Amino acid sequence: MFHRLLATGFFLFTFHLSPFTSAVWAGPFDDFGVGSRDAAMGGAYTAIADDFSGAYYNPGALSLIKESSFGFGFTYTHPRLYLNSQESRIENVTGIPFGFIVPLRGIFKEKAAIGFSGFMLGSLIYDVAMPPLNQPDFALDRHRLRQQILMFAASAQIFPFLSVGAGAQVQASIPSSVSMYLDAPFLLSGQPTPGAPPSGYDFGVDVAYIITPTAGLLIKFSPRFKIGFTFRDSLDMRIKLKSSEIASGLSASPQTLDIMVASHILYTPRQYVLGTAVDILPDLTAAFDLIRTDWSGFPNPSAHISLSSPDPVLNQVLPSVPPPPDPNFSDTLSQRFGIEYRLNLIPKIKTAIRAGYGWSPSPIPDQTGESNFLDSDRHTFSGGLGIAFPAPWSLVAKPIEANFHLRYQLLAKRRVVKLGTVPADNPGQPGYTIDGDIFSGGLSLNLSF
Repeated sequence: MFHRLLATGFFLFTFHLSPFTSAVWAGPFDDFGVGSRDAAMGGAYTAIADDFSGAYYNPGALSLIKESSFGFGFTYTHPRLYLNSQESRIENVTGIPFGFIVPLRGIFKEKAAIGFSGFMLGSLIYDVAMPPLNQPDFALDRHRLRQQILMFAASAQIFPFLSVGAGAQVQASIPSSVSMYLDAPFLLSGQPTPGAPPSGYDFGVDVAYIITPTAGLLIKFSPRFKIGFTFRDSLDMRIKLKSSEIASGLSASPQTLDIMVASHILYTPRQYVLGTAVDILPDLTAAFDLIRTDWSGFPNPSAHISLSSPDPVLNQVLPSVPPPPDPNFSDTLSQRFGIEYRLNLIPKIKTAIRAGYGWSPSPIPDQTGESNFLDSDRHTFSGGLGIAFPAPWSLVAKPIEANFHLRYQLLAKRRVVKLGTVPADNPGQPGYTIDGDIFSGGLSLNLSF
């Protein structure tokens, strides 16, 4: 009975958790870009990073920017991910990326700058998924699409050829408390305990902010050739629900139960990025990024539920549930390529054509055992346009830069075959096929002054 009670309590928590645990701030920066220029170039931007996305791509590049600038945009992401040709439910994401860069004045003039990159969701409420153990789930894509992150950075030019920078990522963790009355026989059989009070819920939510470091450097070998390096530490957004409940039907008299539900609901892995940018021609720039991502630190997002009671007799018979096993993901090495060709087709209006490609291997091993994490190698194709034109009515002295991009991410078809030793009731038995694609697009404006 306790195991059935445990399972029922889990779904009850999941249902009532969704209204308030959603992130207000999020940004799928890693896979879908910050602004439209970097997104159109496939995210190969570590050695460029010269606009409001610089705080994310390379804090060390900010000090090379000599003018204050502000940028904002709009993005839309539509995932279509399939398990055995059936589409999995993952929400579309819309939002407004924005950021700024401010060069410092005085003794730091043209030697230092500060910057910020952020992303505001178009929707303030998202359901938080805490999948049951071994339930098939596109866990990485849920985390990619809703990374709760803000980026701050500062940069200084140490030598004419070398700039360094450091910053911070900010993310929120949500510990919560719940008080409720739980009528166990009603949950288990539909028959209420005679005279039991109606179920009630009293939620309390606190948000604790986590700050982890970022760092970057940019080496300018010549006006036409640069190398950049960026480090971003991991961020782990956790949710902990503690419930104190009065449960009827477990013994001769109502008993107090303490239920703890814990889960990792958003995770950003540690990354090391090496990038280059070279002007092949005066109006043609090519860029390449090599990204090591430490997915081996990815925690199992399945919920861990534990029961305890102040009553020592009842506490001895409550079930002990081990934490979810390590998913054993592998670290990956991804590549990104981007090009930008600038031309002047109309007087006083500058135009840029951009394209990019990226390849990312899946960190998830073959799911031949009891776990069912869904993922596959993916190819990313991107393109876009940029137009710089004089500001109307001379609102700002510098031209306004408008950018547009489209990105298409293709998941390679992957076939999973379970071992015969896996229990027959495992939801992944006897095997399954994974595939899908993710479409995203957007536009952004950048103003310099």
